Amino acid sequence: MKISKLILSLSLTLSFNSWAGDVGNGGMSVVCRNTDGSITSAELLDIYEGRELYQRTYADDLLSVETRIQLMLLNLVKKPEAIDKFQAELSTIYANAVFVGNENELELTNDALPIIRKKGCKLEQVANYTDNGEIFISQEIYEEFDNLNKAALYVHESFYSLYRKFNKKMLPMNSRDSRKLTAYLMAKQVDQNVVSALLKKHIDVPCGLEGTIEQRTQDCSLVKGNYLRVSRTNNGDEIYKDSMSGLLWSDRLPLSMNQANAMAACAKLENISEKTWRLPTKTEFQNAYTNGIRDQLPNMDGWFWSSSKYDSKDESQIPMGDKKIWVFNGYSNNQFKEILSLNDYFMSGTSVRCVAD
Repeated sequence: MKISKLILSLSLTLSFNSWAGDVGNGGMSVVCRNTDGSITSAELLDIYEGRELYQRTYADDLLSVETRIQLMLLNLVKKPEAIDKFQAELSTIYANAVFVGNENELELTNDALPIIRKKGCKLEQVANYTDNGEIFISQEIYEEFDNLNKAALYVHESFYSLYRKFNKKMLPMNSRDSRKLTAYLMAKQVDQNVVSALLKKHIDVPCGLEGTIEQRTQDCSLVKGNYLRVSRTNNGDEIYKDSMSGLLWSDRLPLSMNQANAMAACAKLENISEKTWRLPTKTEFQNAYTNGIRDQLPNMDGWFWSSSKYDSKDESQIPMGDKKIWVFNGYSNNQFKEILSLNDYFMSGTSVRCVAD
């Protein structure tokens, strides 16, 4: 993967604007030079620290940059939302990258705060942001990187961008944690406890806890297809807004229950901006499926109560039972099997998501 000029084909306005004011943040490299100034070796600080501080080892092979990034994503399989966020930021990095020629060097930033340095070598800036969202990359240093370090640079910049976005109330920031996360994710041996702790600390932070729905959505800054995150609490519960229907969707309630208890549980949810929670109707689940809820919201693996009773004309399509209620099947890929109805005995342990309009 070689980018020799500013790529204009992907102008992502939301992410572009979120970088405004981040001037001075960027990536650091460990560079060794001859007396004539030519580079003898160059390595991203993340990978250097990974070996020297965290005792990580890295595959010494000829995998492409793209393949290394895809292999890194396999280490995030337990954090699917982190994958979505990373890929969105990576696209923006590619779209706004500008490579500066060998006759120039980037100014050092003050956000690295390294603990160790390599004797006889210097820390040099390999990437830096401007106040309008561009990311400048030193072509001289980048071309000396092997594919591992090139891939690690994109991983670092993507996660550091997320760190800044989701921790904007906790400035000033430094890049130590994003370097450590990159060091672990790119390594042959991955400590999932370290990875989970770093993601939880910086990305899964509370947001959208006050203000109007629009203010909360802006605070959370996360878009998943047609769904905008409205809030995230300290215990991880999230609320999303369906931008197509305008409905708010609660997180999956922690306990399974019968329909009567589900209706009562929704009514007791804390109001948000004077909204009142209730069980979704069959039609609202059908529309939500069309709008992508099953693939775009977390915790959708299960059956979910609706508030709608079945139509007696559909009796031939459902099992026998005294009480028949439509329920949503969060497992199926087939839209026409998404809404089923089963008797109350079988569905006494069904999951619950609530809506507000």
